[in-house]
Amino acid sequence: MGATTILELPPDVQLPESAASELNMRFLWIGQQLKQFAAELSSEENQTVVGTRNERLNIIAFDANNFKGLQFVETDTSLIYLSQPLQSGSAGYVWKYMSGIVRTVYSSPLASAPTLGKALGALDANLLVYLTDKNRTMRWTGSAFEFAPWEVIPAGMVLGFRADPGTGWRLCDGSAGIAQLNADGTTTSITVEDFTSAGNKAAYPKWGAAADGFQAAIAPLITGDTADATTGITVSAAGAATAASVATTHGAATGTDFNAVVTINGGGGGGGGGVVTDPGHHHAHGTLVNDALGEPRHYDLIPYQRV
Repeated sequence: MGATTILELPPDVQLPESAASELNMRFLWIGQQLKQFAAELSSEENQTVVGTRNERLNIIAFDANNFKGLQFVETDTSLIYLSQPLQSGSAGYVWKYMSGIVRTVYSSPLASAPTLGKALGALDANLLVYLTDKNRTMRWTGSAFEFAPWEVIPAGMVLGFRADPGTGWRLCDGSAGIAQLNADGTTTSITVEDFTSAGNKAAYPKWGAAADGFQAAIAPLITGDTADATTGITVSAAGAATAASVATTHGAATGTDFNAVVTINGGGGGGGGGVVTDPGHHHAHGTLVNDALGEPRHYDLIPYQRV
C-alpha cells in the first residue's frame, strides 16, 4: 500500500504550507495503520481454512503442514480441527479435533460411519457424534466410543410417561428384535419388557437383589378358625334319668342357619335339679376366599424402555 502517494493532498488543493504539511503527516500515519491492519488480516495466524471433510482428509493441498496453527472448518459436518504439531517439538503438523458435533444416523461400526469419511483415530479424540435415530450423543475417546457425559439414562431403563417420549424409547409391549444402543457404540438385539398386555398391565415394580421379571401374584394370608367341630351339651343332675333327655339340633354347616334346642326333663322318678354344661360350640362358616385382583389407589403412566 503506497500511503504517501494515495493519501497526500492533490496538487490542486491550495492550503497554507503549514496546514498542508500537517495534513500530509496525518494521512501518512493513517496509511501506515491501514497497511499494518491489512497485513494482519492476510497473515496465517488469523486465517480459517474452509472446506469439506473429504477435502481435509484426502486432498494434499489441505495438508496440515500447509496451514500451521490454523483452524479448518468442515462445511458438511460443522466439525472444527486445528493444525497442531504432531508432538511437542515436532516440525510436522497434523489436524486435531477441536470442537463441534457431527449429526448422523447409526451405522456399524460407528467409528467408520460414512459421514465420518474414514475410521476415527487418536487425532479425533473427544469428537462428539449425535445419532439422530437414537437420540444419543457418543464421545470418541481416541480409541473407542462411550456415552457423552450428559447421557445419564442407561440403556434398558424403564420409565413411565404421560405420552410417547419419542426417538430412543420403545413402548414396553414385548416387541422382539429391537436394536438397543450400548455404551461402546455397538447394538444388541433385545425384547423389550411387556407391561401393556392384559396379564401384565397391573404389575407394580418391586426392588430386589435381581431383575427377575414378572412374578405371580400372592394372595394375602387370612387367619381364622374354619374347623367344622361341634361339642354337645352335657347335663349332670340328681336324677339319672335327665341325662337321656337332652336334645340338640344344628343348622347348616355354613353358618347361614343355626338352631339349637335343649330340653331337660325331670323324669318320672321326681328327679330334677340338673346342671347344664355347655363347653362351647364351633360351627363351620364356609371357605374364606381372597383373590389377587385388588389394587390400591394408583396413577397410570405409559411404560417406555430406553433403547
